[in-house]
Amino acid sequence: MVADGSGLSYADRETSADLVRLLVAEARSAEWPVFYRSLAVAGESGTAIGPHATHAGPEHLHAKTGTLDVASSLSGCVTAANGHLLVFAILRRRSLRLGAAQHTQDEIGVALARSRG
Repeated sequence: MVADGSGLSYADRETSADLVRLLVAEARSAEWPVFYRSLAVAGESGTAIGPHATHAGPEHLHAKTGTLDVASSLSGCVTAANGHLLVFAILRRRSLRLGAAQHTQDEIGVALARSRG
């Protein structure tokens, strides 16, 4: 259950695994191209995905960020170095250092883009 649309509310019951299953189902649907184009692209104007996430190539990381006072998230997909599409969801609740949490999330995105599978 998503309480407020952010995916970060204390009333939410989704896990990262739930969000990944949802993204995988979407990737297999006919609507995937529209959904994919709706995601922010790392390094582009108007996106909250950190600029260092472009180290793997900005066209590779497409995701949605979420931030509250004590929580941060990054969910989406990345094209790995071997050309495979990987979906991911990172939810950080009760994080006291949001800047560090967001940096870590971006670094995970870069690591996924550089991965071979």
